Amino acid sequence: GRSGLVCTTSSVPLMDNVKARIDRTTEGFFKIVSEKGTGRLVGGTIVGPHASDLIHIVALAVHKGMTATEMRGFSFVHPSIAESIGDLLLGK
Repeated sequence: GRSGLVCTTSSVPLMDNVKARIDRTTEGFFKIVSEKGTGRLVGGTIVGPHASDLIHIVALAVHKGMTATEMRGFSFVHPSIAESIGDLLLGK
């Protein structure tokens, strides 16, 4: 048979981000995809303002084979748009 990756996704709307509400730019979302069981990040999507400035955070984690647990050690400034990535990792 064909083996495949079994994944889980987590997402958060940009509306939940304090900085986005301050800037009145709340259209969009953040999503991460991780391998079920290991938590290894395999992808992500960012839709909204500054997405191209932020996706490198997820891309680096995927490239390095990091897990969501390992990424929880990253510092995300408050308030910032990037803070939504941290919220996803913490299950907020």
